[in-house]
Amino acid sequence: MTQDERVIDAVCAAAARLSERRHGALIVLERRDSLDEFIKTGVPLNADISPQLFLTVFWPKTELHDGAVIVRRNKVASAASVLPLSSGRNLTDRKLGTRHRAGLGISEVSDGLCVIVSEETGRISVANRGRMIRRLDANRLRTILTAFYNNAQAENQWPWTGVMTRARDEITRLRDRRTSGRKAA
Repeated sequence: MTQDERVIDAVCAAAARLSERRHGALIVLERRDSLDEFIKTGVPLNADISPQLFLTVFWPKTELHDGAVIVRRNKVASAASVLPLSSGRNLTDRKLGTRHRAGLGISEVSDGLCVIVSEETGRISVANRGRMIRRLDANRLRTILTAFYNNAQAENQWPWTGVMTRARDEITRLRDRRTSGRKAA
């Protein structure tokens, strides 16, 4: 298993559990653009990634649960990091809370990807390049994260449209397979 696969597994497992528990979370995956200025606003960790670490950090009674976890080079660089809020130009839903606005905000100023778990609904979302995909389950999240890491290895720049197209195609394929299975039964 590669380092990237370990990160994907840990983020997906943690997001699924956090979603079930309705514990809010912001997990930012750094790409090429340095997130130093945001890492410095949090508590430095330089810790190995695991679902347990994410669950502990985002437990509501801990001092680290407010703010974002930032992942750099397959390590948790910091927790409780402060992110910029979205400028608002890409907000289609005015009911989005601060956590979603922060996820969009970091995606507007960097090429990183932000995984967001809503405390209110438990829904999982992903933001990148000022765009957000909402209402993801762990399988759809895995598809998007795999595309994110595969493209990071294959290309020097973030092809958001291509990743999203491939992710949506995969989601459609999975949905079609599920639907055809129900019709057969």
